[in-house]
Amino acid sequence: MTADLTTPTLEPKQKRLKGSLAGSLVKSLVIFTFIPLALMAGAAYFRAQTLLREQAVRQTENQLVSQLDVINKEIQGKEGKLGHLLTSSDFNILIELALHANPQSSEFRKIRASVLGEFESENREENVPAFDHFFIMDTDGSIKVATNEEWQGITLKDTSFIDQTSTEHPSMALYGLAPIYNNQFVLVTALEYKTARGSSLGILVGITEADSLNELIHPLQAYYPLANTYFILPAGQFISSNSETGELSSVSSLSSSQESLIPRLTQMMESGDTKPTAMDTT
Repeated sequence: MTADLTTPTLEPKQKRLKGSLAGSLVKSLVIFTFIPLALMAGAAYFRAQTLLREQAVRQTENQLVSQLDVINKEIQGKEGKLGHLLTSSDFNILIELALHANPQSSEFRKIRASVLGEFESENREENVPAFDHFFIMDTDGSIKVATNEEWQGITLKDTSFIDQTSTEHPSMALYGLAPIYNNQFVLVTALEYKTARGSSLGILVGITEADSLNELIHPLQAYYPLANTYFILPAGQFISSNSETGELSSVSSLSSSQESLIPRLTQMMESGDTKPTAMDTT
């Protein structure tokens, strides 16, 4: 006697239940697998973004420090030329004569020619003039001798920049030096002339005008042509450098992004912090 073996078959309803259960398990596994992968990918993205940003900031800061060092050496070269004149005993004698001579006398004209001859010799020592103009003024701001003869006899309206410069840092950027420069960005290098007894008798001033300043700050534009260069002066003026024309002009109406720079930069100037700081702005 033999028994017939039969394979049990699933009813259609049972098939649907089994398929539904398998599909649910697969979907659940996919979901629970995707969530940690998404979290890991998100974390990796933000970590990579942070690392790339930090790397970009460091590279920019290093380039900026390097370019500013080039500019700083150029300015120190200007200051050195003016300081070298003060080490000459002959030039010191000429300064005193110029400060006391009658501007209308023939003697003064000879003194002026000698003073400017000494200055030009120092100024063009390396074929590239360090200064565009030069003058000697007394402690009241009256110009006695100048490369621009029309300035002689003029008294500067504001000489407060003298109090802000020093032997260590004799150069300062100004927007205007009335009445000889109005609404113009200039770099002023000023050194005090003192007698053997230590009393102040006059001031030697070298002027670097806007065109020469454009050449001076060119390294800032060269390392990143799309960058904008701004100067915030001690008097509060906001100076902008046009990357296309190179023109340096005062910004009278600031955008919200420009205004956001001022508090941080003012804080840096007051603290004397010379290290670059990255800021997010539009």
